[in-house]
Amino acid sequence: MYKSPPVYYLAIVLAAYIVGWAVYTTFFHPLRNVPGPFLAKFTELWRTRRYFLGQWHDDIVELHREYGPVVRIAPNETKWYNVWDMPGASKGVSLGTSSTLRTTLTRTKFFAATDVKVHAFLRKRVSNAYTMSTILNLEPQIQALADGVWDRFRSFAKHGTPVNMQTWTGYFAFDVVTKLGVGSELGFVEQGKDIEGIIGSIHGFFYLNAFMGNIPGHMAYTRGQAHLFRWLSKIITERLGQEDARNPKDRQRDMLDTFVSMKEPDGSPVGFPGVIIEGGNLIGAGADTTSTSICVVLGYLLRHPHDYACVQREVDEAYVKNSLSKPGELNYRLAEKIPFLNACIKEATRLIPSIVWQLPRETPAEGVTIADHFIPLGSTVSTSPMSQNRYKEIFGGDANKWRPERWLVCEKGSTAEQIRDIEKYNVTFGYSSRTCIRRNLAIVELHKFVDQFAR
Repeated sequence: MYKSPPVYYLAIVLAAYIVGWAVYTTFFHPLRNVPGPFLAKFTELWRTRRYFLGQWHDDIVELHREYGPVVRIAPNETKWYNVWDMPGASKGVSLGTSSTLRTTLTRTKFFAATDVKVHAFLRKRVSNAYTMSTILNLEPQIQALADGVWDRFRSFAKHGTPVNMQTWTGYFAFDVVTKLGVGSELGFVEQGKDIEGIIGSIHGFFYLNAFMGNIPGHMAYTRGQAHLFRWLSKIITERLGQEDARNPKDRQRDMLDTFVSMKEPDGSPVGFPGVIIEGGNLIGAGADTTSTSICVVLGYLLRHPHDYACVQREVDEAYVKNSLSKPGELNYRLAEKIPFLNACIKEATRLIPSIVWQLPRETPAEGVTIADHFIPLGSTVSTSPMSQNRYKEIFGGDANKWRPERWLVCEKGSTAEQIRDIEKYNVTFGYSSRTCIRRNLAIVELHKFVDQFAR
């Protein structure tokens, strides 16, 4: 008697599962009424494929144009950009980090904390390292690294050598975070190269993590930062072994001193794992994003020569007004008072924020309503700074266009009330309690590079 092979039954079971899943996600899933791409109802691979193609920054804007303020981009995830319903901001809803992000950042407790109280504790204990007063105390060290960049640029100009700004802003930003973070820059600017491929490995990690972040066990395929962590581990181990590790006297303080001085909830000193987490977070997430922002600002200015000339004129006037002669004398406190320059920086980073994919959150126990769509417990909601910053009800009908005057009270600009709104709902650095804690450092670096480049 003929017997069907086991594979036959497996095929039937698989087919039944696929049909059952398709029926459930289409007709019975809690998110069934949320509009979105057809394939996104059934599988996360639709989104993964779009990530892989590298055009997600365009996709997210187009998705909202086609489907409205709330879009289903995966079976259990919705993306929104209606600022009036911004969870955790306008509605006072506390949302944790999504399970997707947890699986991709298993070592980064600060990013991955879903409990509001735990997140608040972890953020508070490291926040002193990123206050503006702390950053400004370290500004001379940032300037020294910027001076190294200008020396290299003068040499390039003398010999007619083209400069890849993406490369050199990366060298600058990575040297800054390593110098300020652990007291010793790796020397990217000095050597003029990606030392041991560290920057490239971080870029590769972000790229792979973007489209593999939803695949279980994907971290096995996104390694490649061993050189960075060996170097970082060596420095942290040496610092923890010093007698003055938590109270330096004869050396210049850096952010690592703050990390080493952190306490656990029971009051005991934080150990090596906690310190390397924060050091790795700073270097891994704090350099590439800043480098991107610098390039974006310079790119927009170079594409708009009239605005670039205005920035140069303002910077020159600031030097004259404050009797300055050397580039490094234009510090951040002076630069933040240059109006059109600041408007250009805000406008460029609004249009192309350094993070363009979603900032995922888990819905709370009671669920959340976004733009008349109820999202139940267990779902992931997210927004993208890219689409949020182009919301026309806030930023105007020309929200997709470059117009730095929108940040100024002037004839072609905005009213004071409009500026308050766009400042409030600009999510370039995130929003609510999840606002980027390294924002002050990024802003100072941005000004340091762009202002002096224009000079």
